[in-house]
Amino acid sequence: MHSSDSELPSANDQLAPSGVVARRWRQWLRSRIKAKPEPSNLSRSAIVFAPHQDDEVLGCGGTIVKKIENGANISIVFMTDGRSSHADRMEAPDLVAMRRKEAIDAAQILGVAEDRVLFLDFPDGELSAHQADAVVRVAEILGQENAEEVFIPCEHDGPADHLATHQIVCHALALQNDEAIVYEYAVWFWHHWPWVNPRMDGVCSRATAMGGALGQPLRLLRDFNCCVDISAQRNTKAAALEAHESQMKRILDDGHWPILSDVAGGAWLESCTQESEIFRVHPATSL
Repeated sequence: MHSSDSELPSANDQLAPSGVVARRWRQWLRSRIKAKPEPSNLSRSAIVFAPHQDDEVLGCGGTIVKKIENGANISIVFMTDGRSSHADRMEAPDLVAMRRKEAIDAAQILGVAEDRVLFLDFPDGELSAHQADAVVRVAEILGQENAEEVFIPCEHDGPADHLATHQIVCHALALQNDEAIVYEYAVWFWHHWPWVNPRMDGVCSRATAMGGALGQPLRLLRDFNCCVDISAQRNTKAAALEAHESQMKRILDDGHWPILSDVAGGAWLESCTQESEIFRVHPATSL
């Protein structure tokens, strides 16, 4: 008996994360990721640079917890003020204040004290326009902290503020002749097939999505050389993420308050909260 055309999977179904091909890709990639080594010393001091309030949890929240459990001193620096996430739903000063409090609450859940959390307050969405000032500020912080490790968004993490954060911190490290070890973490890197179907968010065409099907996995295998098992820290990471209520809950229950679980039907958020976190690790002197 032959299947009718209506029973055949559509092109969109083939791209869906639930599809057989996507599942097999993910399983194979996860096995390769987990085979990558953990850091040899989790007790080293570190400073985490996050473009927005929530990126510190999404990208390396479990690793922060694990390092603190191993005695590391951790600081977190937020580059922007977070005013743009729901700019059409809330006045900027109120949203900035809300996200600042959420960031402090989340940091405390991770184990980072309030006095170890810094806010540079550059305008959300406009960080690239303030690069010169930001490099000076970041260089000052690096000099004061003298951390052994520096965490930043990976080079291919997508949104403009993420790319700007990467560039700013790398420039500041070079100016300081800093000898720290750099850990590049992934957030929007996961917004590609086979982890999500980017077409669900109207991000790209089918051809572009399928091109990413090869490009991103290959980049993952080539560039990321470190994997931290956070299975024991995963619940703490989830609790810290929930503290970012403006990003996780509909503050205004009118159907027009977007949250992280809306992205790619929840598949992207699931990808950011796996049992491991991956990094591209290299010395700052290689920049």
